[in-house]
Amino acid sequence: MATLVNTLLKYEPRLEAVNIEMLPQTQPGHLEYALDAQLRGGERVIFGTTLAPEGKVLVRHLKRQNYLPTS
Repeated sequence: MATLVNTLLKYEPRLEAVNIEMLPQTQPGHLEYALDAQLRGGERVIFGTTLAPEGKVLVRHLKRQNYLPTS
């Protein structure tokens, strides 16, 4: 995960800090993680990502989809 964090920080200048956490596997063969990022302007964004074995990728903005409180 350190490689992914370092790549994001190197090539995305809007990011101040990034944390990636592996999530429990909910479906066989699927890889899921949460990406928690602090933007340089102070805003925090959190995305959930699922990688499926057939090559599909699902990215969710967790606050917008009510996975997180909006405050």
